[in-house]
Amino acid sequence: MPQNVLEIKITDSGPGISEDILRKLFGKFVSWGSKTELNKKGTGLGLFISKSIVQGHGGDIVAYNNENGIGASFVIKLPIRKKR
Repeated sequence: MPQNVLEIKITDSGPGISEDILRKLFGKFVSWGSKTELNKKGTGLGLFISKSIVQGHGGDIVAYNNENGIGASFVIKLPIRKKR
């Protein structure tokens, strides 16, 4: 990743993401509700598509549970390129 990077961090204060889901979060057809129930409404493609778009622009996206045990965070890093 180049030195000039735009970093976007989104943090919530919800229940966090179960470790089982967190490991495969950006895969196809993975969806979740709370730590105890699966989300029956979504297709599980949103984060897979998001990661594909971000990587297509030379960046990366990660998710993790916050250290304080409250909520989760997503971090998107994209390279900043100068116009030619």
